[in-house]
Amino acid sequence: MSSVLDAYGYQVTAVDSGEAGVVAVNTNTFACVLMDVLMPGIDGYDACRRIKSMGKGAATPPVVMLTSKSSPFDKIRGKMAGCDAYLTKPVEK
Repeated sequence: MSSVLDAYGYQVTAVDSGEAGVVAVNTNTFACVLMDVLMPGIDGYDACRRIKSMGKGAATPPVVMLTSKSSPFDKIRGKMAGCDAYLTKPVEK
């Protein structure tokens, strides 16, 4: 996904875990956060909840789950975690 977004001129910051994603959002400004559900450490649902909880008094970036987990239950869990969109892989350009 990074190479696709880079090709369209977007600046991409990639991290290797849910915890690292939460730290990155806490210390930087992002227009959008794309994350998988299945990640090392905390999963995407927990990372999304943590990111969205940072927004008390300040705006948080939209969080888009980009994952292979496509069941209706998974999508509901994403909404309950606060994600703004839930996309299942593969995603068209």
